Amino acid sequence: MFHHGQALPGDDRSAEINGLEEALTDGINVTWTGATFTSYGGQDRPSVGGALNSPVGLITPSVPSMSFRALQHSYLSTCIGSEHPAIRVTTNRGMGYISETFLPHQIVDVVDPEINWPGLKFNQAKIVVSQYAPGADGVNDPDLGNYLDTDGETFWWLNPGPQGDDAYLRFYIAQSPKFAFGFTGFKGARDDNMVAGQILFGGNFSCRAPRLQRGLYNIAK
Repeated sequence: MFHHGQALPGDDRSAEINGLEEALTDGINVTWTGATFTSYGGQDRPSVGGALNSPVGLITPSVPSMSFRALQHSYLSTCIGSEHPAIRVTTNRGMGYISETFLPHQIVDVVDPEINWPGLKFNQAKIVVSQYAPGADGVNDPDLGNYLDTDGETFWWLNPGPQGDDAYLRFYIAQSPKFAFGFTGFKGARDDNMVAGQILFGGNFSCRAPRLQRGLYNIAK
């Protein structure tokens, strides 16, 4: 979900889902892998305009430090009217950088204070951790994919939108039983004592509101 699904020079992922990397950008600034996506969903970004672009504003996508200023201004850049991110995803190390920013001056006014947190409420969004979000502690796994970003941590403001067909983030799965994670059975012996089966998947991921969401990267402290 954090990668792209386009055929770039030297990086053909056209057989993969079209993830957040190509959705949450503006066609000008590079993403966390150093790529630029001038189109999304078959639409040319310069022709469509701002509705197909993630906002930039005061805080650029490349953020060296996870400060309160970076959090606040990147959050506000995605807000229009009553629309706002509901969740923000980052890495374990990224959450640690936020802890370093806030804990030294945290005001405790409860009887049983909690030190640190599983999720942090920031404005109207909850910040949570994903160990598959690209970051410096990720790995390039041959089975799971590459979620290693040696340049720093990534950070994603996400607005799922309403439920149902009007949702902003949608994961499609084929209606065909065969390609909706259908199990095609065990395969023939491979000259060893392991048993192998096959599951087929056909589907894609789409973001209908890039203007209301954005990604940050290169966070190193």
